[in-house]
Amino acid sequence: MTRVLATLAVIGVATFLASACVEPKDFVTDLGPDAPACTVVASTDAKDACVRFRDALCAQAKSCEMFATLPACVTWFTSTYGDCDKAGDKPALTTDQNNAFVACLCALPTASCRTLNLSGVEAAVPDCASF
Repeated sequence: MTRVLATLAVIGVATFLASACVEPKDFVTDLGPDAPACTVVASTDAKDACVRFRDALCAQAKSCEMFATLPACVTWFTSTYGDCDKAGDKPALTTDQNNAFVACLCALPTASCRTLNLSGVEAAVPDCASF
């Protein structure tokens, strides 16, 4: 009987310790008034905006474990949004587009991994759809 209780206790402790190692991916990252101020500046041209958006989106996607490597994310980004090298032919962002761009890049680092993965960046950070 003691042996059975000891075995059950070991199993219980092992289960508890194993569950403590699971790291949730959609934790709350809103720091409220303690959050550092966003330092993103407006874009100078369409290519600059594309590259900075791609880098911010891929950094968050990689931290959310959506892609194993940054090059894999860049390949996905290019097939989804286009090649940033070709964006140089487009006009610079308007003031409204630049405001959305800054808001998007400020919010991306704390975007919900679950929403980003299931619904895309435009759902996770609505400002990203406006530039």
